[in-house]
Amino acid sequence: MTGLHSLSALDSAFLALESDRTPMHYASLGIFGGGGLTDASGDLRLGAIRELLEQRLARVPALRWKLAYRPSFSGALAVWVEDPQFDIDHHVRVRPLAPPGDEPALLDQTAELLRAPIDRAHPLWELWFLTGLSGGRVAVLEKIHHSLADGLAGVEIATLLFDAAADAAADAGPPPYSPPHPRPPMAAPSPPAGSSPPAGSSPAQSPPTPTPAVRVLEELERVAPIPAHAVSLALGQARHPFRTTSDGISVARGLWSIMAGGLIAPRHRLNRAVGSERRLVLVRQPLEEIHRAAAQAGATVNDVLLVATGTGIGDLLRGRGERVDGSEAQILVPVGLGGTGTDQFGNHVSALVVRVPLGAADPGACLQAVARTTALRKHQHQAAAAGAIAAAFSLVPQPVVDLVARAVHHQPFVTVVVTNVPGPGIPLSALGSPLLEAFPVLPLAGNLPVGIAALSYGGQLSVGVLADPDACPDLDVLVAGMERAFTSLRHDVTPPATPV
Repeated sequence: MTGLHSLSALDSAFLALESDRTPMHYASLGIFGGGGLTDASGDLRLGAIRELLEQRLARVPALRWKLAYRPSFSGALAVWVEDPQFDIDHHVRVRPLAPPGDEPALLDQTAELLRAPIDRAHPLWELWFLTGLSGGRVAVLEKIHHSLADGLAGVEIATLLFDAAADAAADAGPPPYSPPHPRPPMAAPSPPAGSSPPAGSSPAQSPPTPTPAVRVLEELERVAPIPAHAVSLALGQARHPFRTTSDGISVARGLWSIMAGGLIAPRHRLNRAVGSERRLVLVRQPLEEIHRAAAQAGATVNDVLLVATGTGIGDLLRGRGERVDGSEAQILVPVGLGGTGTDQFGNHVSALVVRVPLGAADPGACLQAVARTTALRKHQHQAAAAGAIAAAFSLVPQPVVDLVARAVHHQPFVTVVVTNVPGPGIPLSALGSPLLEAFPVLPLAGNLPVGIAALSYGGQLSVGVLADPDACPDLDVLVAGMERAFTSLRHDVTPPATPV
């Protein structure tokens, strides 16, 4: 339908997951140096910032979309419609920090903003400029709903909205913009599906109710991929029998590896229902040393992050009186698939499921073991299998999508979610103020009261650890364990033994 843009089933599932206590927005916290963001008096140049960002939104038209709902035979479907009353002032706001403007004050204010869901009557994103940070710096909190973008797309949006540092002039106003990796405007995800509106939500305007004939056509369009995919598979098998068979075997191997590895996660006292409170802790590690430690062990930076996570969880559980020696955590690791053509934003993710030892006495040996496991999971094509499951999910009726999404609140499959998002490969700035640090933040939902996200930028591995402090009051123990593992791996890892 003209002017309407469908959500994929995965996108709409993130809407169904959301409640007042579990807002489903990705976030990132950027810290900018002094410069063009403030005037000579040190006040934020809010008018210039809003004007610049509104100009840049032409490159990301989906940031002007809001949710609306329309009936269908399979339930109320969420669709994106352009907001005719879009107001940049609603999305770009200011919040002063409490004195003395140090990091604890910044994190307290950030946690307060993270607790609040994004208003569904408007496009689902916010930029909060946090002023009064020590040293003349300015912090920026970006919130974007998971139904609109995954973590990688959130990074891409940031690179579209801000400048490459080398091209920016501190006091000359916004220069002509040329993104480092030009992409077409954000377009609607292609698989049609949707989501029912949550209780109490009231989008400003609903699209027209379709006639019964139109509803039939839309339902046929939704299930049309089934026979079309079957025909495509048959033709592909005839033209490329070995390649098509190989793809099917890859997916089958991936599904088998997921099941053989154990669907049910080891039971630990970490997994409790998520409440409405939030606490954010930042971890900083020198990226070059992390790369070197990973290379020496035949591992990746993501493997190092997984080992640090396992060490932190082990310390936390041990502090709670739980025996962890010989036990493991089952970690869900999102894998970005990347969009193509006009479908480069939205959610394009699959996942690996990796079991990581807890309480490892030798982090170096643990890293080598985890590296072997993740390499095996990739060889077994777990991401392809998970992607196939997500693709099949797009054909499920909307009420089933909502039911599956809400079942996450009692899921027994995952101990924690850990993601490592590639950061922008070039320095960024805003109105001449350089971006010094950037920390990603995962949303919390279900019975997963801790989320861990990392991003590489400016020679630093920046880790955001978000938790519900009521369900995880001992977060500092987990973070201290992570930092201890990082330090040990940076200094003590030796290369893996070469087979004789």
